[in-house]
Amino acid sequence: MSTIDNNKKRIAILIPDLHYGGVERVAGDLSKIFCENGYEVYFFVEKLKRNKSFSYMGFVKKVHFGKGISAEKTFMQNLSNLIRQAVYLKKIKRKYKIDIAISFHAYINLINILSKDKEKIILTIHEVTSVNAAKLQYFFYNKFIFEKIYKKASRVVCVSEYCKKDLCAHMGMKDNNIQVINNIVDEQRLDLELQEDLYVESENIIVSVGRLEMDKQQWHILHAFKIVLSKYADARLIIVGDGELKEYLCNMSEKLGISENVIFTGYQKNVGKYLKKAKMLVMTSETEALPCAVAEALYAGVPIVASDCKGGIREMISEREIQEKKTWQYVEGGILVPEQHGRSVSNVTEEEKELANAIIELMVNKEQWNIVSENCRRLSKKYQKDNIERQWLCLLNEIIA
Repeated sequence: MSTIDNNKKRIAILIPDLHYGGVERVAGDLSKIFCENGYEVYFFVEKLKRNKSFSYMGFVKKVHFGKGISAEKTFMQNLSNLIRQAVYLKKIKRKYKIDIAISFHAYINLINILSKDKEKIILTIHEVTSVNAAKLQYFFYNKFIFEKIYKKASRVVCVSEYCKKDLCAHMGMKDNNIQVINNIVDEQRLDLELQEDLYVESENIIVSVGRLEMDKQQWHILHAFKIVLSKYADARLIIVGDGELKEYLCNMSEKLGISENVIFTGYQKNVGKYLKKAKMLVMTSETEALPCAVAEALYAGVPIVASDCKGGIREMISEREIQEKKTWQYVEGGILVPEQHGRSVSNVTEEEKELANAIIELMVNKEQWNIVSENCRRLSKKYQKDNIERQWLCLLNEIIA
């Protein structure tokens, strides 16, 4: 897109950047839907690394969302800083004649609402709010904020049913203005990625995709993988992603004596080529709203082995009501294992042993693997572009009307 069309409805997407995480990938994919359906899209971002950014369509405008909110400041100091940022953003919205402003991340959601002029406001929730509220205890997770300010939005979009229920239960939100629209799988992009070749000296490949940060808890996968190697010595663990824990995880794999079988790829735009080789995708996060990596693995027919954590993973890979167990259990899209706890280099937990047993089960039971793989492709249909596009366009038409 190279020229501005003053006759088109204008959508602003407010997000810190366009690289690094699943939320950013979703924002880029949504921009294509909006542009392809006649909207003019503007990204308001703080930074842009074009060589690392996910693909998108639209104009990019650099703005400063500000870093003036902290737990050390008083409520009034934080509110004053927030209002200052909102006044600044309102001027930018007016400058570009924005009709609809869609924001990502809790802090930017607040600025988006407080900067409201004549445009419609859509807030997106890509997190389990109660977990972050308890852990971070920041100003913008104050219950009063949700009760009094979020309700001024034209619509709040949660990416999973779990996130919606959590928002209502823990933050006093009413569900009459909250809508669930899942994250999108861009089949066209993923089909191209799945065509790329990747050579690895093993057929028993386990893949983990995600930021290397505390909430992803990849150290549990390393402990489980050491147990797996006792049965499948040729197995490989490919960890796709980057972050502050990379050095820690690399050192841990050395201390566990498994480093020759563990591959750290760093940040990768193309996840498909790794999924193409994977026997399974493994996730041990503390919480996951609706992970893009799981949706893409389902599309590729890759079974999921995941911690039964707070969030949307259970509804992604299971079609039935299931009970929480202390042992692994099959579901339609793979295997759920008990929620993972603790952090140690030397000690192996019972939950990590169950994770290892689940991985080995999928490697041994090839007949069940084939059944799960077919289920995955079927489960992925709800995340495909046509479905998500229809829901978003209906939402935009409703709030404009």
